[in-house]
Amino acid sequence: MKFSTTRRPVAVLLLCTWFGAAAVAAQDRTAGGVEFLRIEGVREFPEATEPGAIQYACAQNAATLSAMYAEKGLPFLPELVRKQKGFKACHIYYEPTVPGFRALSDDRPITGFVSGIHPNDFIADRKPVGDSLSVIQQVLGHIDRPLDVTLTVVADYPQSEWEAALRRHFPDTPHHIQLVESAAQDTHPWGQDYVKAGAVDGELRLMTPRRLYEGRAADGDKFEPLLNAFSSGRFIRSKLSWEGGDLQFSRDPKDPSKLILLFGSTIRDYWGKQLKPREFGWVLQVEFGADAVFDLSGIGPHTDYLVQLLPADNAVMVSQPVRQDYDLYRSIVAELQAMYGRRAPRELEALLAALTLLQTSPGEESGVEVARQVAALHDKLPAIVPAVDPTVDAGVIAYIEAHCSDDLDNCFSPDGRRKLLVENRELLRRALDVLIDAEAEQTIHWQLLDLVEAQLPGMIYPIDDKLDRVAQDLKSRGFKVIRVPMLYGDRRTKAWPGMAYANLLVFEKKLFVPNYGLGAAEEGYMNLMRKRLPGYEVIPVSARMGVASNGGVHCVFGLLREP
Repeated sequence: MKFSTTRRPVAVLLLCTWFGAAAVAAQDRTAGGVEFLRIEGVREFPEATEPGAIQYACAQNAATLSAMYAEKGLPFLPELVRKQKGFKACHIYYEPTVPGFRALSDDRPITGFVSGIHPNDFIADRKPVGDSLSVIQQVLGHIDRPLDVTLTVVADYPQSEWEAALRRHFPDTPHHIQLVESAAQDTHPWGQDYVKAGAVDGELRLMTPRRLYEGRAADGDKFEPLLNAFSSGRFIRSKLSWEGGDLQFSRDPKDPSKLILLFGSTIRDYWGKQLKPREFGWVLQVEFGADAVFDLSGIGPHTDYLVQLLPADNAVMVSQPVRQDYDLYRSIVAELQAMYGRRAPRELEALLAALTLLQTSPGEESGVEVARQVAALHDKLPAIVPAVDPTVDAGVIAYIEAHCSDDLDNCFSPDGRRKLLVENRELLRRALDVLIDAEAEQTIHWQLLDLVEAQLPGMIYPIDDKLDRVAQDLKSRGFKVIRVPMLYGDRRTKAWPGMAYANLLVFEKKLFVPNYGLGAAEEGYMNLMRKRLPGYEVIPVSARMGVASNGGVHCVFGLLREP
């Protein structure tokens, strides 16, 4: 089996032009007088569903519809009945990809996972940066029970390198690790988004989405080779496009025989925007075999940024944005100073002074000065030239002159990098380290400044109240609620959701929590979680570049569970 992956891009929820719900020629007329009216899709995501998969079933009375739904084994909700196109009763209609499929709740034991690792990390030994490979290494290092692990590797380097790389990165591991070559051009590390475990008649089945967009229409084609590979055995290709990070499954704390689906709004942009919110939830409920839904739409990014289940305790962790944390201010400035070293501009010291004044003399004037220094740094930091070891610079120049002075592609195309790996592995590794450091600087500086701005007094974010309401609603459903820190990014200007410590992996009584590298402030958040989660081992996982790319720890793992 071959499949492929790519680094998750910064997810931009597109402002789409939607077709309205439109009826076309009746596709079928039942003996009972029910007609099916197709619902048009979204222009930007034309292949988000199997054509005609989502329809309205219409009749002249609700009783006729109810009888037909009962015959089909589909839930019929009177509150979803609407008048439309001359019919007195229309109800959203969808038949599941696989009748009898039921998603496995998060209390089922984890037996393995699927993910993707970057070949520059795995083969060329680029420095650990908190991307998927280093996250997986850290997590597996704390788990003794053997797991079945499938890791995809893009074909940038020859397979002959795999065995040695596996021994380097996972020495003496008790886990069964299968490496699979990917035909894609890039790496997608977010296994959670394209594998959802379920069962049919007690047998494990793994569902994958029809298309994998990650917020961008072009990615549907980009990831098609990945999804096509999951076409046999235990894998099921859904008729719907979705991302698994926006879908979580829990037993109902009031009735453990019932399955609750918690879902967000990202998927709606692909095929559900023209549906009423409850109609959209109904379609997902039918596809995944849930008994009820809990709607987390319109709050933020994927649900695994907002909430995380603790099924053994009938509990849910709910993110709680941190506000006006002066330890965080100091940690951010210290991290920026460490990142730039001697290249750090004097505006960083000015920012620290302004933040200190804000703490000792809070007021509008102090806040304005902080904002002014942040704006200055937004201009200054991107212009700083990345630090390059002179020996690396000289080595790269010499290699170019010797091998590709007339055409750089001869050195840095996939074939060129394979040749460089053979001829000068150490130069390749050091050059990749320089490149990833430069990439990190260009990404992380504005994210850290974004977090400073989000801490300023007087800043009002609707997400705070929304998450408070989520916490109350979950309590009313019978869940115990534990609030965990979240460093919220200002998504009004950039599509980065910030640092969500809820984007963690629950493995038995271990909590693998993403860390961004924020020193004393972040250690304080870990200690707070330990206090609020007695009985659990809170294990920090360095995940900086994953977090910077809109991920964390939970996102990395497409989990397999015991049916």
